[in-house]
Amino acid sequence: MKKSLWIAVIMVCLLVFVTGCGSTPAAETPQTLITGAEKLEDGRETGGVAEGRLGDTLANNFFAYSVNKAYLTAEHEGKAPAAGHAYLVAEITVKNIYGEPLPMWADDFQVQWGEGDEDYGFPLTGFSDSQMAEEYELAKGETITKNVVYEVPIPEDENEYSISYLEYYEDDVEGNVFFIYFDLSMPKSQA
Repeated sequence: MKKSLWIAVIMVCLLVFVTGCGSTPAAETPQTLITGAEKLEDGRETGGVAEGRLGDTLANNFFAYSVNKAYLTAEHEGKAPAAGHAYLVAEITVKNIYGEPLPMWADDFQVQWGEGDEDYGFPLTGFSDSQMAEEYELAKGETITKNVVYEVPIPEDENEYSISYLEYYEDDVEGNVFFIYFDLSMPKSQA
């Protein structure tokens, strides 16, 4: 009787181990609410918008990303921006959810501010090793966390910024656009 009870316990343990029952489920890709998208004949979406706030994770067809923290500064890694400007330093986490290696560029992440057509910028390069490389590859399932540095006009008061990504396919189709919003002001000691 004891022998068959132990065999039953071992079988249940093996079943739980093999099927994953009773274990903590693996973290799944976050579901991102996309509004206004249209479906193409091939099933891809285009023209949609997804929005999040600092610390939120947005997932597109290729990767999930979050802006963990951001700040404005008059100096970064011994360099100063042009007169009337500040550096916006953002820590961004990116995870490849595509299922195969993914070529990436720092320029994938654009910053926006204000209402004007020219109120946007792309990352600067060459500050430090903690900065996102100009071009890199994310292995299947790989996650990185790197700083991205932008040059932006010094705000007069608190200003809303966003860091966005636009899905872009090899056949020149633009998919959905993803925005992470946050508010920043220049530290009083640097204003």
